[in-house]
Amino acid sequence: MSECTKRKYSVEIFNQTYTLVSDEPEEHLVRVGAYVDGVMRDIARQAAMSDMQRVAVLASLQMASKLIRLEQEHDKRAREGEELMARIDAALQVDPAHRP
Repeated sequence: MSECTKRKYSVEIFNQTYTLVSDEPEEHLVRVGAYVDGVMRDIARQAAMSDMQRVAVLASLQMASKLIRLEQEHDKRAREGEELMARIDAALQVDPAHRP
């Protein structure tokens, strides 16, 4: 999107206020900020640490791991969907090039 549609928003993460400039809806950014804050607070509580940099790195690793697992699951389901469509086409004897 163009620069003129970007707006500034503030979110608080781990007792720090961050200004974000984005064209995403405010509701989305608030939810993202709350999610990151929650992950960092959970890590700080479970590991009994308050070093913000260490907590942030551990939170980043945890979120990246979750993202990669979700991407792998998405790719797997997409392949399964393509295989199923091929089986359906074969069962119906439909030329895949002519499928809508």
